[in-house]
Amino acid sequence: MDELHWPLTLLSRAINYKNLTHAAANIGISQPQLSRIISKLEAELKVSLLDRESKRKSSWTKEAHNLGELYQQYSNKLQKSIEAVIEKNYPKEIFIGTLEGLIGISSELCNELFHQTDIEIIHLNVFDLSELQDKFSRGELDVAFTSTLSGAKKQTRSLGLGYQTLNQEGDRNSAVFVVSPYEKAMSKIKSGSKKTLISNSLATRKLWLSSYDGKGQLPSKVLLKKTDSSIPVHLVVNEHLNVNLWNRIKAVHKKIKENFKV
Repeated sequence: MDELHWPLTLLSRAINYKNLTHAAANIGISQPQLSRIISKLEAELKVSLLDRESKRKSSWTKEAHNLGELYQQYSNKLQKSIEAVIEKNYPKEIFIGTLEGLIGISSELCNELFHQTDIEIIHLNVFDLSELQDKFSRGELDVAFTSTLSGAKKQTRSLGLGYQTLNQEGDRNSAVFVVSPYEKAMSKIKSGSKKTLISNSLATRKLWLSSYDGKGQLPSKVLLKKTDSSIPVHLVVNEHLNVNLWNRIKAVHKKIKENFKV
């Protein structure tokens, strides 16, 4: 019976159309080829599937509909059984790193994974971009929420989250720079040439710029619409992560994109 799976799959799809001609046009197979497959199926099962005397160009018999629907029910049940097995195959503990400006979205992912999988422990930690890059490239993080990962391998699995802009905050005339360690490392500010507050805490930088003398850049909320000054932010998954969990993350990502108010 193994050789009948493909013909029965075609039949279960074909009966959704009124006759052989319409079925062939819609399921991606030529009419002569579909006709041969149906004829072989009839010979194997000793049943008539096409009413070739019909004025409606070989319409489907009652037996064809019954057999096609029965096989479709079987296929659906098998698919659900396979999904049930797959969904049980999750790691018990995962490590997630995020930029502080992406805490909201990363927390939403964690909440969904707790409810939809058997994961028992999730490590969710905030890192500066340079540290996030380093930990991800060394395989210490399973998932990262970031603006860029220059050290990520080409086969790294990634999903777009949206866009952020870096907005200038504070007094532009201030001599005090408020920056993250990554910004300091990438800037041309020479040590000792300017008064600089360096903090890996976004909350600290926000507080300073709103309360004290200083100037710096702060990321906006994540927006779905791209602008000329925006940078993409995304979720990346290390290639070593369980494929079943990767598939679940993709499903959760879609939900977040639809429902999370960014």
